[in-house]
Amino acid sequence: MKLHFFLLILFSLVLFISCGGDETTGDEPVPCETNFDCAGSELCIDGFCKEGCIDNTDCPIGQRCENGNCVKKEAAQDDTEIPDETLDEETSDVDEETVDEAEEVDETPDEDTSTATPCKEHTDCADDKYCYKELCISPFINKWRIGPIDLCLNDEDEDGDDWDLLINTDPEPYVIFYLNNDEIFTTTPGDNTHCASFQNTHDTFFISNDKLEFDVWDEDEDIDPTGGDDHVEKLTFTPNVSHFRVGEIVGTGMKNMKTFTVKLVEAQE
Repeated sequence: MKLHFFLLILFSLVLFISCGGDETTGDEPVPCETNFDCAGSELCIDGFCKEGCIDNTDCPIGQRCENGNCVKKEAAQDDTEIPDETLDEETSDVDEETVDEAEEVDETPDEDTSTATPCKEHTDCADDKYCYKELCISPFINKWRIGPIDLCLNDEDEDGDDWDLLINTDPEPYVIFYLNNDEIFTTTPGDNTHCASFQNTHDTFFISNDKLEFDVWDEDEDIDPTGGDDHVEKLTFTPNVSHFRVGEIVGTGMKNMKTFTVKLVEAQE
């Protein structure tokens, strides 16, 4: 009797354990709040531990998360994920920068000359232009060389008086050149001569109201008992298109000089 009772208890225990195992260890997902609540490679997805992925960071290199599963990336996947509007905006930005650079180049003097009127002579150009390399351009675009200088002095002034007070001597003229009241150079005096040529030059760009002054003197300081040099004449010019076209500035209306000429040519860089 005891044996039958023992076997009955043993059979009931085995049956209970089997039924309990089905209820607690079946295929039903385990509830979770974070990934740490899940075992192995399972992740906490929608509140339950499951095999799969939430985003691309849950997948191995070369795969991406799609519908909760890691799948192999397609070729050029990174480019296809960029919205078309973004690509259009980037392309548009590049195009605008290119246009802006082109517009800046158009404002340079070289671009201006590309649309200049062709010419053979200065008379082919408008009054404010001159013919340079067969194109009509503004003279203020180019750099200019002032000089050399040639001059000849009179023996007498406009009243017929001898302006050089020293007797039996020839003058020794020299020139001080000023540009907008700044002294640029002083020539070496000529040697006992009424006419002299000075090779001094100065390169500059001009604007329309620049002032050029040439102050002519006769060096007498060492031999004149009254002391000091004799002032011969001061000539003042504002360069204009006619000077640039001719290539020189010629003095007029002078009192103590016969001639005065300053070359004005394009300075070669």
